[in-house]
Amino acid sequence: MLTELNWQLLAERRRIAHLVMFYRIHYHLVAITMPLESKMSSLLSRTENSLAYIIPASHCDYHLHSFFPRTVREWNFLSQSIVLLNTPEVFRSALLSV
Repeated sequence: MLTELNWQLLAERRRIAHLVMFYRIHYHLVAITMPLESKMSSLLSRTENSLAYIIPASHCDYHLHSFFPRTVREWNFLSQSIVLLNTPEVFRSALLSV
């Protein structure tokens, strides 16, 4: 039925929603302060963008799978061209096409 209706899987819709919210937090478009520290560009891996964040340490599963640790892992692997897009709507469209 998902194929007939051309709907995405629920997990993919949630992933995109989390990344769009993180985008809004990063660019101060919502009244939530970023509790994470940005990485220095010289410490980035080959797959990370210049707006990558340090993934917070997790000592238990409920923290490991909570919003910030989970979403930062996804955010850090987005391409540079996607994280630098200028509106949440364009960012969402780019995520849908990836």
